[in-house]
Amino acid sequence: MKFDWTRLARMPLYQTVWGGRAPAALEDATPMSMWQWRRHVHADAGRSLLSHPALWVLHTVPGDDPIWVPFGPPDIVNGAAFARGMFTAAGILPGDMVLAVAPPAPWAGNTLPYLFSATDRLLPSDSPALAQGLRPDTPPTGAEVFPLSVTTVAYKADLSAFPLSRLLSVVAGSPGEIDALLQHAQRAGVAPPRFRLALLVGPDAAEPRSIELAHTVVPLLYLPGLFAPLGGRPEAAGVWLPSEMLTAEIVLDDEWGRSVRDPSCIPQMRAVGAAVGESGELVITVDNAALPVIRLRTAIRIRVEENTPAGARVTLLTRPTVKPAAESISAFTPAPNHSLRSGSGQARR
Repeated sequence: MKFDWTRLARMPLYQTVWGGRAPAALEDATPMSMWQWRRHVHADAGRSLLSHPALWVLHTVPGDDPIWVPFGPPDIVNGAAFARGMFTAAGILPGDMVLAVAPPAPWAGNTLPYLFSATDRLLPSDSPALAQGLRPDTPPTGAEVFPLSVTTVAYKADLSAFPLSRLLSVVAGSPGEIDALLQHAQRAGVAPPRFRLALLVGPDAAEPRSIELAHTVVPLLYLPGLFAPLGGRPEAAGVWLPSEMLTAEIVLDDEWGRSVRDPSCIPQMRAVGAAVGESGELVITVDNAALPVIRLRTAIRIRVEENTPAGARVTLLTRPTVKPAAESISAFTPAPNHSLRSGSGQARR
């Protein structure tokens, strides 16, 4: 990834994180905590953006308050293009009927129904996106999608009966949202189905209750700066971090512990590909058109299982239980409305 470091160093966020000094390369950039992102981006959302308009999406942070992340139109197009191949690699087959269970907007998982439905209509032959290097050669998934929100079903439980009465083969969403939906369906007299495939958002994909949901469980992972989630594959545990979408680094466990005890400590990081067999905190860099994400410490703990030229496979581990001292005083502040579409809802822990 190539960045205009001088331009980024003049932005309020990176001017603060980098102390007004433009790094010479990614390895020279000071890593950024979620606390720093929340404090500076939320306080001055308009001046943080490189492009307008922006769609603001709320991302969960393990053990901490959520953060707002902006996306420009190119980010949405690129995310939908990536999702086509990701869903296919995760095991979606032509003819599948997918129940996409979404949280309310503006939470990140709310994009799942859109991403599923966009995969069959994306990138016509005259699309401007083709000129941006997006691959049109990935075939459509050929799946039918039933989007449903637990918020909607909570008002009328029998709304869940229609999609569940169909021959559904795949369910996608967070385990908590799916479980709540199935409980509403049971109250409406619909027996819970067993799916062929479950695409589950978050670290609970390996829980026994999740495994009982489907014959095959594949995890999905939303990361700040990426409009589409990253996915796993049926044949191997974990999530793939594709090098075409992000640069992934890791703060090894010992270094993470030092940075917790001393918030002024800048931890050493390794490229994920050079840390196979190691565990620690995931650090990401994403060339987001609305606001580049540079060396953001995600608070997500991973173990690196495999590295290939196309990216690395990682498994999600138990989240750290102690927050850095500087972050323990953080407060959640909603971003102002600079959106392509607005979403209601309050932040929740």
